[in-house]
Order: sequence, then structure tokens, then C-alpha cells
Amino acid sequence: MEQEDDAVIHCIDTVLNRLGVNVRRAIMLHIRRESGLKRYEILQKPSEFIKALRLVLGQASFAIEREIMKDLEKELEIKRKENQDLLSFLTELKEKFEKEAQIRAQADIANHEGMDKHRVYMDYM
Repeated sequence: MEQEDDAVIHCIDTVLNRLGVNVRRAIMLHIRRESGLKRYEILQKPSEFIKALRLVLGQASFAIEREIMKDLEKELEIKRKENQDLLSFLTELKEKFEKEAQIRAQADIANHEGMDKHRVYMDYM
């Protein structure tokens, strides 16, 4: 799920960078100080991120949240529901990515088991 975390962080950084690189750094530093939330934890703890973002930016956070959602839709080629907020969107993404990771892990296990059987067969030849 690391790749998906990176995509989410990239979109958030892109939107905040529009305010200026130093502004982005200041916002993220303030979020870290206020909530203890690290950048790589944003997708794992979306409610904490939203709460901290709103604490730091006040009413301006809603405009930033909309921009983040637009960038996420474009970057991940995924459509959000009408009137969906960033918290529910990030929560959905997290669940989707977790399911995909589980499917990949199961496929890897199945492929590995199949290779073991193949390897045993080859040992007898």
C-alpha cells in the first residue's frame, strides 16, 4: 500500500505547494506538532489529518480539501461521490487500497505455492 500512500501524499503536497513551498512546509509542520501525525500516516489516519488540517487552516481548509479531492481523482483516475468530503473519500481510498493489497498478497501466495509444486515436479525429472 506504500505506492498508494505516496500518491495521496503527492496530491496533498501538490495542492499545498500552490500556496507556496514554505507555506506547505509550515502547514505540515504545524499538523505534525498539533497531532503527532506523520506524512506517511495520512492515509492510515484520515480523520486525524482532516482534524489537524482544519485546526491549522480554519475555514480555508474546506477549499484545500476540495482541491485535494480533485487532484486525487485525476491522479488515481477514480471518481468520488457527489458532495463527498475529503474524510469519507480518503477512508474509501484506504479501504479500496487495503482490499487490493490483500488480493495481491493472496495472489502472491497462490503463485508461490504453484511454483513450489512445479519445482518439486522438476526435481523428479
